[in-house]
Amino acid sequence: MNARIAIAAVVAACAAAPQALAQQNPQAKSDRRAFTRIADLFADFDGWHGPVMNFGIQPQLSWTYSEANDTNVVTGSLAMSSYTWITPTLTTVVNLSIDQVRDPDPGETLVFNGEGFGVDDLYFNWSDQRLGLQGGIFTVPFGFSWNTLPGVFDGEFVGDYQFDGRVGALGLLSTGNDGGGVHALQFGAFTIDGSFLSKTVLYDSGPAQTDGVVGGDDGASWLVSYTASDVPLLYPSLNYQVSFLSQSSAGDGGPRENGLSAGLNWTIPIIDDVMSTVDGKFFSIAPSFEYVHFWDWQGVDGANADYFTPGVTFAYGDWEVDLAATWRNTDDGFGNESDDLLLSATLGYTFFSPQVQMQVGYAYQEVGGVDDHLVGVQVNMPINVLSYALFGK
Repeated sequence: MNARIAIAAVVAACAAAPQALAQQNPQAKSDRRAFTRIADLFADFDGWHGPVMNFGIQPQLSWTYSEANDTNVVTGSLAMSSYTWITPTLTTVVNLSIDQVRDPDPGETLVFNGEGFGVDDLYFNWSDQRLGLQGGIFTVPFGFSWNTLPGVFDGEFVGDYQFDGRVGALGLLSTGNDGGGVHALQFGAFTIDGSFLSKTVLYDSGPAQTDGVVGGDDGASWLVSYTASDVPLLYPSLNYQVSFLSQSSAGDGGPRENGLSAGLNWTIPIIDDVMSTVDGKFFSIAPSFEYVHFWDWQGVDGANADYFTPGVTFAYGDWEVDLAATWRNTDDGFGNESDDLLLSATLGYTFFSPQVQMQVGYAYQEVGGVDDHLVGVQVNMPINVLSYALFGK
């Protein structure tokens, strides 16, 4: 516990606009990607006169069927995000969720069974547009496909490196946007949060175990990341990231797990004139690609893993089509190799824009030589519940 407190108290020089921190610290457990549709409701406070609080919720209903395991899961999730601007430069973020935390047994059907309530993120963020510091419980900003790909099943493999529930501090140094995009250097130290805050209630998942797991308490873990956003290459919408991660060993005397990620995404408008946009005919294509490699994967000496994830999203008016693939190649360090494959497709439509989105998804995956077909439906409803200036006009 002393080591955890010390890490959380690290003070580092840093920099980046508040929106850059928000982009690089996505939510942990519940699927919050649809929150980006109302991000503007949280970010602009002209004429600020005192502390401002925003509270948003995202109810989600979903059904998923797995052919290989013959399982059905019907679940309701609720993501809750609270942002409080204490001053124009100091923000606190609290993200809570009710989410499915129990996996079904083969042949089992779960209907609103196995949802747990817990803390996803709990941190402060200070930023003056050039320097920034964040401390608390957060998801480590390593890679981005698990957060940015919009499809129902896109995150099945890339979720392997969604390192949530970490406690520590992150710092940034940013150029700000002077016409060449926003370029930022991010660095930080962290460890697994094994406190009562990592526990879920309703369905008890217990606190996170910090012994015998990768990224545990056997020393600090750390990250260095370079990101660029809104780079004006033909269109001012190119984003890319290169990150290096080193996680503490799985146990006494074990090797550290080191990881490298590199990726980009780029939104290219095809039809973006004013009248077409007003008529709901805006059309864009957004390709993306990410590569991730791990040495001493999962804290095993000599193990390694590679992830290759191309994707493309087509958006036309309220319609959206997402196609993605992930190749996962692993070696467990004992001579056992596996080449896994995920192919996914999603069709989405937004009703009463931007409040309700319905998605229908299909995925084919092959894991360890076993084929599986996944079918799912999701309904997302991001809602801005409260925007309140505690002291204002």
